[in-house]
Amino acid sequence: AAAEKTSAGNDKSAQELKFIAESLKNYRKFSVSPLNESWVNSRFTSWQKERGGNTQLQNETDADDFLKPFWSPYSGTWWTKEYADDVYKLLPDNTAKQISVWNPGCGKGQETYSLACVLHNRYPGSKIRIYAQDIDLLNVSNAPLLSVPAETAAGWFAPFMTKKANGEYTFTQEIKDSIMFEYHDCVNTNALPVIDLIFARDI
Repeated sequence: AAAEKTSAGNDKSAQELKFIAESLKNYRKFSVSPLNESWVNSRFTSWQKERGGNTQLQNETDADDFLKPFWSPYSGTWWTKEYADDVYKLLPDNTAKQISVWNPGCGKGQETYSLACVLHNRYPGSKIRIYAQDIDLLNVSNAPLLSVPAETAAGWFAPFMTKKANGEYTFTQEIKDSIMFEYHDCVNTNALPVIDLIFARDI
């Protein structure tokens, strides 16, 4: 009887996990694959403890809550100096006069601007060109107009900041000119020049 109960519980969990996988794909285009399957299974175990019997994802908010621990550090926000330094250390030596970078899934632009500042620090003698793309048209349309909070502008971003007439902070023209924000779904063919570096997170 105990074995039957355990088997039934396992079947129920497997069915719930299957529904969650389908919901993640529907709500957030997140596909469960051999690359992330172990994380999803582990997250499902902790999700069961958080939610009790109500494990199903009813809407996009539930899907976001489930996926929250999955994303990279500082996803959708400004990088700290510590994280920027970590990225800096990973960048290879390159003495080219122009360095072309592809940043798919750029979101609202915080990642791309942060990356641009790191690249300018890492390759001071090179012209940086970042092709920043996202499937959210509103995000990529508004990214060039992004303002930076005063407390963020005063940190490691300071050398790349300028203050507008209204008191808001924005990036210098050099940083802005180094980025091309555009709408694109990376599952489709992409016409890009020769790329030196691909920076892709959470896509």
